[in-house]
Amino acid sequence: VDLKAESALEPLLDLIRRTNAWDRVCVGSFSEARVARAHRLAGPRLATSYGVRGVLGLRLRSYGIPAPLRAGAV
Repeated sequence: VDLKAESALEPLLDLIRRTNAWDRVCVGSFSEARVARAHRLAGPRLATSYGVRGVLGLRLRSYGIPAPLRAGAV
């Protein structure tokens, strides 16, 4: 699910909780801060994707350049 607006974060997490969809949903956003907030609010059971910085970190690592990666992203 592409989390495009901050105002959608809590309703989305509520929907995931009510339907127990933790194993069926991965939350992503162009905003790294929004994804990090979703992860903080939901905990490790929420699958989240990398944003722009995370993808850049993966690309740099593919060239052997050390780069930090956020734990818990898929």
